[in-house]
Amino acid sequence: RYGQKAYDGLKNAGIDDEALSKAAKTALPDLKLAGQAGVDQKYGDALKSLGDAAKAGGADLAKSAITNLAKEHLKGPAKAILSGPKVVDELAKSAPGTLKKLGDGKIGDAFEDLASNKPLRDSVITAAMNDKDFSANAEKLGLSKDDLVKAGAALPNMVRAAEAAGKGEWKQAVDELANGARHAPELIAKGIQTAAKNLP
Repeated sequence: RYGQKAYDGLKNAGIDDEALSKAAKTALPDLKLAGQAGVDQKYGDALKSLGDAAKAGGADLAKSAITNLAKEHLKGPAKAILSGPKVVDELAKSAPGTLKKLGDGKIGDAFEDLASNKPLRDSVITAAMNDKDFSANAEKLGLSKDDLVKAGAALPNMVRAAEAAGKGEWKQAVDELANGARHAPELIAKGIQTAAKNLP
């Protein structure tokens, strides 16, 4: 049975009585955990449990709840990434651990999980660039969407550098870029040159 807390959390994610009654029994424990975490505003945990529910036979319900939760409670690039059903579908299938990182706001870390899946990585960074602030932060380093798509294994460092640039933390931005230099030297050099202009 569902406690009221879990039930309220699921309703907030767009899962009503009828949907629950149709859900696969194997998915119910994870849906319950997702509901409880959502009420506690632990959105990373909620997304992880929804990803687990998707794998346990509640795929359609869980994916719908992920997009609803993202639209209602997340912000920035995480919201942009998880608002697209196709990207959510692929993440739930191929990289469920990424869901928790996105919910926790660890955008750069989320891309670590996508290193070996280029099509999904490209889809996720393209979705992230739909967030105006994230896109603007990348542009502060002179980096375009095409640059980030080409970044390959350097992408997590570039994303963290863009976030640092958005906060005016230029030394941290340069350090992050330097850490990814061996993977995409030309793009990294471009970002470092731009960031260095803002150093004291």
